[in-house]
Amino acid sequence: MDNFAVFRLLSLIYLLGSGLSGRSQTIDYQSYSRELTIAVNDSTNISGTIIRPAQSPDRNRLIILVSPPKRYDRDMSANKLKYFHYLANEFVQRGYSVFRFDNRGIGKSSGSNKTLTLYSHAADVKGICYFFLNSKAFSGMEIGLLGISEGGSSAIVAASEIPRVSCLLLLSTPANFGWEGFNYQMKKHFESRGAMFGLQEFADSMLITATKHGPIVHLRGE
Repeated sequence: MDNFAVFRLLSLIYLLGSGLSGRSQTIDYQSYSRELTIAVNDSTNISGTIIRPAQSPDRNRLIILVSPPKRYDRDMSANKLKYFHYLANEFVQRGYSVFRFDNRGIGKSSGSNKTLTLYSHAADVKGICYFFLNSKAFSGMEIGLLGISEGGSSAIVAASEIPRVSCLLLLSTPANFGWEGFNYQMKKHFESRGAMFGLQEFADSMLITATKHGPIVHLRGE
């Protein structure tokens, strides 16, 4: 996860904690958590934690936290921080229920993370949504998705195919096509390397090579 995405996520946590996101103050709701295992397809079970406030009028509004399709656990642990753990607690203090989960092949979730893509990640998110929408134990739930970075892209795909998703929150999510986004990321990567080592011309040549030939070589398996 890039530094800008980290900054945006920490900013959201700060805004929630300071009461600037729509409610003037937090309420210390009593809450309870429960571990769930959700079969999203015949070969993959997604494990996660749901936290629900006991008395809140908004407890049937569920926010599902979606991390990028990488090796992230349910807390989106990185840089010795547990981003989704903090974020979930902030939402629960405002009376909302939250579900966060281990990505496929990580933590207690089954399947392989090595082959996880934006679209297979979206399929897992869809399976989670359908579980809550169709489960008698969670009858009447309104579903919202909060995705960060490429997790936001997967959330967009899932929400576009499930009309009953009520809201979509995106943090540092790419707003352009994949190839355009790849070029931008490669450009910034080599610009920073050139500035770091004082080899800007070399960095420029590497950028041209990578953006013109890198993905083609990869896709052809050469």
